[in-house]
Amino acid sequence: MREILRLKESQPILQSVHKDLLHVIQSGFIDWLKLREYSNSFDGGPVNYKPRTKAGMIHDLIEKYVRTQFSDQEGIVVDDFNGVFGMVLQDSLFIRFKKMDSTYSVRSLYTN
Repeated sequence: MREILRLKESQPILQSVHKDLLHVIQSGFIDWLKLREYSNSFDGGPVNYKPRTKAGMIHDLIEKYVRTQFSDQEGIVVDDFNGVFGMVLQDSLFIRFKKMDSTYSVRSLYTN
């Protein structure tokens, strides 16, 4: 069984990818804003996306950037692990990209 690392223990591992992680998350969100703006320009007015649709699209866009940025880096594995997309750093830290609401709370509701 794997050990759960405390924040202090995980920080040295995260340091090497921190800036790139921020960049891929921001890039995915920026792409979502561009897609939303574009789709709202169609005839018939703006689209009222459901929260699960927004979350799914942002998650998929972030996944695209994560796979592009990190897949070829040594010591990093990017994949679906038991149906959960994430990345493993140095075989000791798993990063999962979880959807959050406006209060930064995660939900454990199935969204498919």
